[in-house]
Amino acid sequence: MRHLIPMAVSLTIIVSCAFAPALFAQPKAITLVTDPFEPYYGDRVPNQGFVTEIAREALKRSGYDLTVEFMTWNRAMELSRQGKYAGVLGAYYSEERNRDFVYSVPIARVEVMLMSRKGANIAYTTLEALKAYRIGIIRGYANTDAFDSADFLIKDAVEKNEQNLKKLITNRVDLVINSRAVLQHVINTAMPWAAQLVEFVEPPLQVKDLHIMFTRKDPNHDTYVNALDRGYGMIKTDGALDKILARHGFK
Repeated sequence: MRHLIPMAVSLTIIVSCAFAPALFAQPKAITLVTDPFEPYYGDRVPNQGFVTEIAREALKRSGYDLTVEFMTWNRAMELSRQGKYAGVLGAYYSEERNRDFVYSVPIARVEVMLMSRKGANIAYTTLEALKAYRIGIIRGYANTDAFDSADFLIKDAVEKNEQNLKKLITNRVDLVINSRAVLQHVINTAMPWAAQLVEFVEPPLQVKDLHIMFTRKDPNHDTYVNALDRGYGMIKTDGALDKILARHGFK
């Protein structure tokens, strides 16, 4: 019997060691990149924005630890296409992008809007009605399929929304295009003096879904998107999603 006790202790230690990696496993790391799109996501809003918080919590439920890095949009897209990052946080679906990326379930909805100077009285029912106007866009952004493919429109590309709005106010462009919430956020936080000088042109060009994209260059892209979609389903079911949206004023 005295010989059996050391053997039992040894067996317990061996079994404990065998299961230790599972018990103390660290979350697997994922890094996504994107251009700031505040208030949806960015480095100047709480918890990097509600889309970041949703993605982080959803991936956490599936055993992943999310880091988000911010850079220009074109750089984020190119580095992700090359497989240097897992993917891009926040993107509209397009056939062109679908060749290089796989998409998560929709994380948020975005009203794609035109904005003009107040009193410009610009109205449209078709894109052809906008042919006479110079329109400020963000370089590399997808807006709507119809708008982006309309080569008869005059498009003036810059890197930042602040640049576009300043050009709008100083008559260097006639319209700018972006999300209603994004343009309003820029005005509220960086250019409050501009609020009386500009207005949205109704109706929205389109209401679009915002996704997370994972690069096809990463061999784990299907695993990542399935993990995010599964985690998103969990936080939607247990109420965590509503709490995140409410904290950011989107509920």
